[in-house]
Amino acid sequence: MLEPHWLLQFHFYINFHPHRINGRLEYNIDTNNKLVYIPAFTLQNVNSLSNLFAQTRIQDSLVNQSTNNADGENEGIRFNNRLIYQHRFKKPGSTITLRGNANFTPSNSLNSLNAENIFYRNSLSDSSIINQLGADEQEGTTLSGDAAYTHLLNAKNQLEINGEYSINRNNRSYLVNSFNSLDQQFNLLDTALSSKFNNVTRTIEGGLRIRHNESKKLIYSYGLAVQQSTLSSEQTFPFALNTPQTFYALVPRLFVRYKPSRFKRFFAFYRIRPNIPSVLQLQEVLNNSNPLSLYRGNANLKQQTNHFIVSRLSSIKPFEGKSFFTFFLFNASNNYIGNSTTLNSGDSSLGSEIPRGGQLTEPVNLKGYLSGIVSLNKGFKLKKLKSNLNTSLRTNVSRTPSLINDILNYNRNYNLTLRVNLTSNISKKVDFNIGARINQVFVSNSFQKELDYNFTAPGGEAKLFYQFYNNWFMELETSYTLFQGLSDGFNQSVFLVNPSLGYRSKKNLWEIKLYGFDVLNQNQAISRTVEQTYVEDVNSLVIQQYFMVKALYNIKRFKKGSEPAYQPPKRRPGS
Repeated sequence: MLEPHWLLQFHFYINFHPHRINGRLEYNIDTNNKLVYIPAFTLQNVNSLSNLFAQTRIQDSLVNQSTNNADGENEGIRFNNRLIYQHRFKKPGSTITLRGNANFTPSNSLNSLNAENIFYRNSLSDSSIINQLGADEQEGTTLSGDAAYTHLLNAKNQLEINGEYSINRNNRSYLVNSFNSLDQQFNLLDTALSSKFNNVTRTIEGGLRIRHNESKKLIYSYGLAVQQSTLSSEQTFPFALNTPQTFYALVPRLFVRYKPSRFKRFFAFYRIRPNIPSVLQLQEVLNNSNPLSLYRGNANLKQQTNHFIVSRLSSIKPFEGKSFFTFFLFNASNNYIGNSTTLNSGDSSLGSEIPRGGQLTEPVNLKGYLSGIVSLNKGFKLKKLKSNLNTSLRTNVSRTPSLINDILNYNRNYNLTLRVNLTSNISKKVDFNIGARINQVFVSNSFQKELDYNFTAPGGEAKLFYQFYNNWFMELETSYTLFQGLSDGFNQSVFLVNPSLGYRSKKNLWEIKLYGFDVLNQNQAISRTVEQTYVEDVNSLVIQQYFMVKALYNIKRFKKGSEPAYQPPKRRPGS
């Protein structure tokens, strides 16, 4: 098979207007009963505009070319309601908690697409024009309820019995009309791109857990739950299709926390989290928003099951200024929902659905997905410099399976980041923070060897504060990043300088300052995305040089000695 090579120039503009209202109402009925209501409402309007120019070449021969202009308008509402009732029985350690959730997420959008596609074969060319308008209406409703009962078995052991039921309904109508040149309207329904799809997911789960309080230092728990998920997918247009599926899962829960001293702590937990396919992944309708890179759902997808192991170790010596933290996460997935991509390089007949030099991507269940994170952090004092030195090392690894023309490919990604930070503690008038970092990425593929690459991005940052005269002060923020190993035109250096000059009151009640952002006018956002069939380098348009006046006034004040002490939230991750 001859490998195609793509050239893409993509410009994307988005205007996002979210409006949020959140609330929390607590009512203590008496000492043994409590009622909590938590509403959250979000209204959002999104307008987008994109321009795409793409070319495909095979052995330096131009195969196709596409000019694509798309415009979208989206309106959506998210209304979440959560009600919690807690009751404490007279017997110590015996409680019952009831929770109910009702979430509603309606949305609608209009998306226009105007594209000109030219296909070349030898000295001949063939062109096609796409001018269409898509109306997308979605309604999502989730209703759920759960109950948890705890009972103290003895002074050290507690039993918890829990059950949950939820129903999730998602209805989507996506109708695409092509432009009718006779009456100058979009009224020619394209059944190949249109679909009406209903999806209902019902989940029932029940289980128990035992918690052991061996001592003030050691707490551990273990439990098991049984989960049944029924997925009913019904397509009513352009043809009828009903694919009901039922999934069963055993969900173990393991948790341990060990706290040998006040400033040393270790916890770890193991969880299983099933993942139901989304409506877009199940809906078998062709998406031609990029005519050379098509997408279609798969109604036969199975449930993905994720296995998580998480641990964290922390050790602090506050009087010596020393600290040490480690974090570990491992994730393995069964029936991973990946992508199957079919490439039409022109040397075989794949039907008229995939243009020559184009591709079709569909979600499929695959084996072999693995990912992990290891993070180490070490900090200590430098007494002679009156500063603190902090170092960190973070490693992200992943193995992602995919299918390319029915051949299994494993994408292995290794991401290593090393950071060093020096933070001052000299005086109230002088403060600085200096850091250096290096990010190294290694990517290899079992099938697509031409997509293997190494990517390096060293850099650093510095912050300086200096109060030079009475209450006058100056601040300077700088950052530097060097990109290496990318495509031509993307291997650049970015030096960001943000100075400011200001004055603050004697009691720090207010301050005013003149602030400059990116005074050298060099700000850029460069990133690399790795897909199963290509590597994409992106230079995004971001805010560059500007100047502004900042004013700050401290409204919330406490009298001396009356400021409340900070109380960290009591959480038990994974418990």
